[in-house]
Amino acid sequence: MIQHLPRLTFRWLLSAFLAGLWVLGWSAPPARGERAKVRVALGPSITTDMIGRHLLRTGVLKRWGEKADVEIELKTSGNPNILLAQNKADVVLLSTIDVTRLGQNDKLEIVIWGKESTSYESFYSKTGQPEVLPLNFKGKLLVHPGWNTRGTRIGQVLLKSLWGLDAEADFQVVTAPWRIGPDKLLEGEADLAINAMPFVLKGLQKGVLREVGKSFAGHWADLRGNGRRLGGLFWVSWQSWLQRERKRALALLGAWAEGMQYSHTDTKTWVRENLPLVMRGADKESIRFFLDWVRREQPVYASPYLSEEDIEDENQFLRLAVQSKLIHKMPDRPIWEMVRPR
Repeated sequence: MIQHLPRLTFRWLLSAFLAGLWVLGWSAPPARGERAKVRVALGPSITTDMIGRHLLRTGVLKRWGEKADVEIELKTSGNPNILLAQNKADVVLLSTIDVTRLGQNDKLEIVIWGKESTSYESFYSKTGQPEVLPLNFKGKLLVHPGWNTRGTRIGQVLLKSLWGLDAEADFQVVTAPWRIGPDKLLEGEADLAINAMPFVLKGLQKGVLREVGKSFAGHWADLRGNGRRLGGLFWVSWQSWLQRERKRALALLGAWAEGMQYSHTDTKTWVRENLPLVMRGADKESIRFFLDWVRREQPVYASPYLSEEDIEDENQFLRLAVQSKLIHKMPDRPIWEMVRPR
């Protein structure tokens, strides 16, 4: 499969593939009488999936699609950037680091035009260890889901910025899928983990795992001192698509705004109705624990519309990512575009 090719080979193939798409056009027009589609690839995030389920189940997504004379299709993917490149998605959810790297390394002209969820990933360890902060784990075993994952990249920047730690050089590194990372802690095969809900839920609920410090979003809010929580996933598309389809982009944001607001105004019902749909084995205790976490962590923004504060705050994070050598430099061209209803 293409994702297993060496990095340079993948980039070369991707660039060649994209060049062909620019010549041939992105997609064929819909058949007569068929409504045009906006294909949305959601990045892996439990709260994002919960909002999507709510919008589908209640008809909100359909209603907003009809306003723009379009059908909005949702798909969850571990590789939304590849779906975008393969013309299998029009809109994707990505992190700011991913967008910047794709622009610099693969010359993709993509833009960020909305926000979705915060970076609610965190550091975790087995309960009973004396260490208070990630700094105290220097030289020990760190397990994460892979260097190319959003959570690991953001964690690398924060380790460097907050505690002067190099994730590669200052730890003994173990990589394991999200679901396996917590087991590595419990089995003594790692001391510190970069992980997230829902994979740590059962361990936290049973009291055998604990959070070390705060979530990445929480650490960022403390570092900046302005209370704004660091973004995890943002709405992204080709710049040319956004220029052509602004009305459809607004329809997607309008629908998502309703779902995000519902998660804040009726959090209990939102969790109770949607968590069992996206998390296998979610019992009453799990739902109660997850609800408490949502109220404390606030993993979903209240609105998808970007503000000047959002852009400046995220650009500051990208400057730190440059210092951490996760990206070469700040973007050469604007990667932000504010899309708001008139």
